Parts: sequence; C-alpha cells; structure tokens
Amino acid sequence: MYSYRSSFFEAGDSCRHGMMKITPSDLSSVPFAGRQGYCMAGCRRWAAAQGFDWVEFVREGIDAERLLATGDAMAEAVVRYVQKDRA
Repeated sequence: MYSYRSSFFEAGDSCRHGMMKITPSDLSSVPFAGRQGYCMAGCRRWAAAQGFDWVEFVREGIDAERLLATGDAMAEAVVRYVQKDRA
C-alpha cells in the first residue's frame, strides 16, 4: 500500500518533526465528502478510540505526527490539507 508520508513530507519539513499542530478549526475546515469539515461528534469519538484527550486537543491542538502515527486515512488527509494550507 502506498503512503504519501514518505513522499509528501520531506526531511526538513516541520511536520515531520512533530512541530505542526492540528486544531479543531482544522478539522472543521478540511474538505470532506463534498462538504466543508469533519463531523465534530465523530472526531470526538475517534479521538477517544485512539486514546487522545479531547479537552487537551481542543485547548492545545495535537502534533501532526501523533495523527499520522494512527495510520488513519482521514487523519492523514487533514494533516496533508493543513500542510498545504499553511505553506
């Protein structure tokens, strides 16, 4: 299976070093299924299933590397979207 992690993020990329934070506003702005943003209730359930502290995420954001480490396609998509948006 191809993953863009190795090709999309270059060695000097700040995200690769865990410095880029993903915030709830990023989740609500990423294009998905012809709409703008992910469902926050679904994101909250997903975060709990991954062992992420939702309140901490809302207050501080989460390192992009933590999201990528889940291997989840939607997590990877939001990181890619934010990377392009902040470039």
